[in-house]
Amino acid sequence: MLRAPREDDGYFGPGSVTWKVISHPAALNIGGGLAVLLQVLDPGEMRHLSRTTIATEGGEASASRFQRTGAYLITVNFGDKAHADAAAAHVDRLHERAVYTDPETGETTRAKTDDWLRWTHNTFVWGALTATTAYGLELTTEEQDRFVVEQHRAAALLHVPDPLPSTRAELDAVIESWSERAALIVPAADIALALRNPGGRNVIERWVARNTQYGMLALLPAWALRLYGIDHLNGRRVRAGRRWMGLFMRIAARNRTMDRLITDATEEATVHPYQKLRGRGRVKGR
Repeated sequence: MLRAPREDDGYFGPGSVTWKVISHPAALNIGGGLAVLLQVLDPGEMRHLSRTTIATEGGEASASRFQRTGAYLITVNFGDKAHADAAAAHVDRLHERAVYTDPETGETTRAKTDDWLRWTHNTFVWGALTATTAYGLELTTEEQDRFVVEQHRAAALLHVPDPLPSTRAELDAVIESWSERAALIVPAADIALALRNPGGRNVIERWVARNTQYGMLALLPAWALRLYGIDHLNGRRVRAGRRWMGLFMRIAARNRTMDRLITDATEEATVHPYQKLRGRGRVKGR
């Protein structure tokens, strides 16, 4: 598999708010975590995923899944159109195959369910915006609205159907409205237990894990905290977690300018795309 040269700036490009948001260290490191914590509170989606995905297997399989998800997001947002199309086509095929038939009732559920596709998309967009603006990225209301609309292009690549939010306010309203259908079922309860007892092999690792956790949980909606049973978090620890998380994100950025962050992200998408293309025989104009 030969690395094909970069042919264009992809579906977003210089000047897009998407490049500013997704290149920020908090977008995937924290925003991705927020998205997952919200996604598993949809009982139907969580039940389906627990039956069809490797994410519940733990260990190397789970780590590989999350690494691939990160590579997909970088490729779609920073790769050229050909690589973004290839990545989306591959993930779409995975979704097509994620089908489960209940052996007792004969009922069939599919990952490509409209509500689940929209919820997965909206939680990532919300998580990326919430995390980056909380930890260092300054965006105007108009820029936040632009990011929400720009991400419609990413949704279209995976055939996520309308309606989708077109403003940050509409996006916030969608996240808040989901509290009416959210629930904590058994597979998600394991996550709730881990949130109460973050791991770590020694005192330092446990300290880092706890502060990282508090820095992320501080951004979750109140209804999600209630479902996870952690709505009575110690205020002092939460504030400390946010301070430490802000420091961790500045360290992750390593004092790089926004231009440098964007350059690093585009280089990553070019050198290590989610799906490499063979040779150069690709159709132009895609």
